[in-house]
Amino acid sequence: MVLLGTAAFVPALLADKVEGQPWVAWLMLPIFWSVGIVGFIILFRKARRTGKILLAGKSLRFEETDPFGSTTLQWDTSEIESITVDAKKYKTEDSVSWKNFITVCPAEKGYQWFSIREKPELEWIATVLRQALDLGSPGDVAK
Repeated sequence: MVLLGTAAFVPALLADKVEGQPWVAWLMLPIFWSVGIVGFIILFRKARRTGKILLAGKSLRFEETDPFGSTTLQWDTSEIESITVDAKKYKTEDSVSWKNFITVCPAEKGYQWFSIREKPELEWIATVLRQALDLGSPGDVAK
């Protein structure tokens, strides 16, 4: 899209067929490209995100990796109180959407694990982990 816009715009600019001040058009071109590149980076980051869950011995480890780095947290299984699927509401003028994610309590403030996954998959992951750690269902009273 950026290339097509540039291919149509630059020849007209060079031939002085653009109305108004040419310097404004030359200023807009890098801004146009910057928006396109940032959009591509955001999509690339979301498309290449992976996650790992490791439950071994007395520790649970979550890791999420994208092309620009990774986030890893590890908990001692004796300190884990619950594993739940939570949701955060995002509201705009035109729509309302929900972002689902896994929370491990005690939680690391603000980090939403595996938020790119669908809710049924997150519920399955949380259920399997709760069963493996013998935590019971989310509504049960802590042991």
